[in-house]
Amino acid sequence: MAPQANTINVYTVADLPTAPALGTPALAIVNDASLPSVGAVPTGGGLVTALVWFNGSVWHIVAL
Repeated sequence: MAPQANTINVYTVADLPTAPALGTPALAIVNDASLPSVGAVPTGGGLVTALVWFNGSVWHIVAL
């Protein structure tokens, strides 16, 4: 049996889930980050794509 790949969903910052469902990846991609920096909470309205991680409380940018 071949291993299954996890899917990372793409959202705008405004459409990020409040909290990921239990058992789903706590990673997502946002495609409208504005002036992002690693470790920051993402803000929308920009043109930058960024990988974000949910830490149990808020989303944080982990890669640009």
